[in-house]
Amino acid sequence: MKDQLRHLWNRLCSSDTRSALTAVALYGLITAVLFYPIPLQLNSVLTGFDGRDGWEHAWWLWFAKHLLLEGRGLNDLYLLNHPVGLQHPYQWSLAAFSLLAGLVGVILPPAATFNVMALGSFVLCGLAAYHLCRHVTGSHLAAIIGGTVFAFCPNRMGHALGGYLPQLTAFLYPWYGLLLIRALEQPSLRRGIGLGLLAAVAALIWPMHIAYFMLPLTLVIAGAELLRLRGGLFSEQRLMTLGVGLAVSLAIALPFFAPLVVGRFRDNLSYLSTHGIVQHSTELLAFFTPSPYHPVLAPLGLVPAFAKRVIDEIQTLRWDSAYVGVVPVLLGLWGLLRSKPRPWRWFTLALGAAVLSLGPVLILAGEPLTYITDGYESRVLLPYAIVRQIPLLDLGRTPGRLNTTSMLGLGVLAAFGASRVLSKLENKRWKAQLAVSLIVAMIAFEYVAIWPFPAGKATIPPVIQQVAEHSDGGAILHVPMDRRAVNNRALFFQTATQEPVVGGVVLRTLPTVPPWQETIEGLVIDDRDHDVVPRPAEAQRRAWRRHLGIEWVILDRFFPEDEARYQPGIETVLGPAVLEDDILTAFSVPSGGPSLEAQHLYTIADLGWHAAEEDGGIWRRWMYADGTLYIYSIREDTGALRFNVDSH
Repeated sequence: MKDQLRHLWNRLCSSDTRSALTAVALYGLITAVLFYPIPLQLNSVLTGFDGRDGWEHAWWLWFAKHLLLEGRGLNDLYLLNHPVGLQHPYQWSLAAFSLLAGLVGVILPPAATFNVMALGSFVLCGLAAYHLCRHVTGSHLAAIIGGTVFAFCPNRMGHALGGYLPQLTAFLYPWYGLLLIRALEQPSLRRGIGLGLLAAVAALIWPMHIAYFMLPLTLVIAGAELLRLRGGLFSEQRLMTLGVGLAVSLAIALPFFAPLVVGRFRDNLSYLSTHGIVQHSTELLAFFTPSPYHPVLAPLGLVPAFAKRVIDEIQTLRWDSAYVGVVPVLLGLWGLLRSKPRPWRWFTLALGAAVLSLGPVLILAGEPLTYITDGYESRVLLPYAIVRQIPLLDLGRTPGRLNTTSMLGLGVLAAFGASRVLSKLENKRWKAQLAVSLIVAMIAFEYVAIWPFPAGKATIPPVIQQVAEHSDGGAILHVPMDRRAVNNRALFFQTATQEPVVGGVVLRTLPTVPPWQETIEGLVIDDRDHDVVPRPAEAQRRAWRRHLGIEWVILDRFFPEDEARYQPGIETVLGPAVLEDDILTAFSVPSGGPSLEAQHLYTIADLGWHAAEEDGGIWRRWMYADGTLYIYSIREDTGALRFNVDSH
């Protein structure tokens, strides 16, 4: 035992460990500076723009912990979509991300958990890239520079602004690349098992990381080894190592992806395929565009004039940030030209991922580039147009996120260049350390997106605190839940109330979910318009509310126009507000009233129908597609539906 402890202590005190801790301390310092003042307000704000996806992800960190502790499946979103709950198959693919969230969430409250994971991802991404760069360059100081390029690249800063926590959680992928290189260099059973375990965990962070990060990294590393070793890549030992790694990763990860794979074959993953692929592709000029909101460069007029056309407003920093930086590019070119052997595989990763991040068509100055030949107008198609034909990749709409993969390649190239520069100072260590400090500071300075870093309020409003204190197990209807910002806030507020909510969208709206939200909203919002289906009288609407277990209606005035649109109607039905603050108004649903007289409740789905209109004294709705009518029955029943149809 003493020998084992001594060996462990020696490893902890080794020069490699001290070097890694130095890198961690430096990345922690950079994170604290770039994200000021968030490190001082971990439990009162959420990193990123207010009302963005950070609210949803902070809720998931809390809810995933509860699902794991209660022994429920990650797909069982039982506190959403009251009164029936929600089964969301996509959540199984976030198993590793959810487990990590659960471990951190046991110690910290939801907002602090989100911030620690978001800010910690920058430190860990830097450390992971540092280990990769140190292995391929052999230089501790140069590796620090490479880790800085990857960890704090503008694309990742944009993800932080949007609150995209799963996309930020990318620190496993440089380590995956490192293990893959080591497995190919020195194949063994142990390395194969380790590679498989890490690959499985990395795959279960966020599915698109597999396509946008793991696949390009694997192809480049394996392709480079194939060119170097030629037939030697297919030696028995290497094939055994790779085979074991693949088998282990599939055995662990595939069961969690089964719902998505089955859904793909059954053609019911349409909810993942959304519009906006061109909008979420990288603009060509974005590679040369520092943030137009840079606190120093912008006031000094050092940001190019075209920057405002690339990033036309502050919110587009979330997906349009792709600046590569002058210092990293110069170091990368120097590393490519001066290193022996030349690091072509990292150049291939950087350039290839950058080209793919441009999306299916070339975008220039905010518009797809067109050209005319013989009177025919066409777009400039790019390689991603072909890649997108691969099954499952067609579901991704954000090729711009491949920029992060490209920046890992650039970071390694920059480390090669730095190692060549620092080699001239190898006998003057203090000068080398000073040079690295200056280079790291210059890179971090170039990559600043906005400062101080934006953050949304994460304190629970007084109205929600009082609702949580007085709630008696009933459900909460937030209005208007069809606004994504209101939806995200409602999810986060559930961490305080812990009561079911009506509706609730996570990631995407599942097309198979009946419109409970619209149905219940119709019972509490005074809508005097006629329709083709008679609405219950007010007394019966009160009975239906009680039957469906609605206890509170909360009007979110995050958007000022919603107050005038919804509050008068809600007051007509429920009376004056019970609780109110600067943003929220809460109405209590009366518990008394008559019993139900009818057992059926009808809802016309939003899609497929035109609005109701009067025609010759008759109210009609015209269908422009498949029109759906939902019927809720309080008991199992059979019957006939009779209706009039007028067709042209």
